[in-house]
Amino acid sequence: MLYVHGVQDDGRIERTLTTVGLEHTGKKKFKDFSLGMKQRLGIARALVHDPELLILDEPTNGLDPSGIKEIRQLLKKLCEEQGKTILISSHILSEIQQLATHIGIIHNGKLLAEDRLSRLEEGFEQYTDVKVDDAKAVQAFLYENMKQLKSDLISPQQLRIFSPIENTAMLNRQLIDRQFSVYEIHTTKQTLEEYFLTLISGEGGRHD
Repeated sequence: MLYVHGVQDDGRIERTLTTVGLEHTGKKKFKDFSLGMKQRLGIARALVHDPELLILDEPTNGLDPSGIKEIRQLLKKLCEEQGKTILISSHILSEIQQLATHIGIIHNGKLLAEDRLSRLEEGFEQYTDVKVDDAKAVQAFLYENMKQLKSDLISPQQLRIFSPIENTAMLNRQLIDRQFSVYEIHTTKQTLEEYFLTLISGEGGRHD
């Protein structure tokens, strides 16, 4: 009877390889695997015991966009179809924002935030980016006419407004009425990465 990592092979190995999409690798040697295949094989090794909890460190590190998408889909499948709980440690926060249901942010050994991602996102700052012919002139106009608006110059043609804008169409109309050329105007919510940088800046953290 064949045992792998102390687990009796009663077809479980084949089923696990199928789960991670490696069922057709045949006798291909590990050294010939792509990085994405190696990552999936590592996940398979962890799954062969059929654990309830998986702990993964940077599972998408070094992968190209297609490899990242494959790992993301696999992890979602393990959660949604097999009921696995997965704890991921990662610095790729844009990827974590697409995957995680709960977030813990640790900096310099200190837990700065922990909650459901959806609840954290409710507090994420919103801002409105305006692309115009003269951002500095628009900033001056907004300050004179809407003094509550807080804004930063991103470039000579781009202004970021941090105060809530309930009606971007009205703002657009006001700028056009004052003969400003408006090329773009849209409201964006802070990303998890931006939220993280805001938190660590409050802790004296570096942004580079």
